Amino acid sequence: MAPSGGQALAVVWVAVLTAPYGITQGGTALLDPGVLGVSALVAVASSVLPYSLNLGALRRMPPRVFGVLTSLEPVAGAVFGLVILGQRLAWAQWLGIAAVALASVAATFLGAGQRKASRVRATGKAAQQEQAVLPAESR
Repeated sequence: MAPSGGQALAVVWVAVLTAPYGITQGGTALLDPGVLGVSALVAVASSVLPYSLNLGALRRMPPRVFGVLTSLEPVAGAVFGLVILGQRLAWAQWLGIAAVALASVAATFLGAGQRKASRVRATGKAAQQEQAVLPAESR
């Protein structure tokens, strides 16, 4: 999947804006080609690539499934932090992550009937039927 042009441009713009500050703080060592290469790789891997993949996934799957999967990102981050970096979260932090994920799942699946009805009203034949019924109801 090709990176998003807007996101890539934003990363370049931020690099241009922050480079003078970085050079004054870190010196000319930041202009080393190896440092610049690693910096570009980190910028693409941490920003442009995930954003582009999220947009691609959103186009290919139902929004409610995407919403649930997105709400599970903090869980994945916490698990990777634990396994790879050895970071440990307090039970309250795990509880907070679980609450966010469960709230997303509940909002997605419990409110599905209301969203479905609103989509039906927006379609052609159903909208015409609803308009035919509305004047009779208002009398």
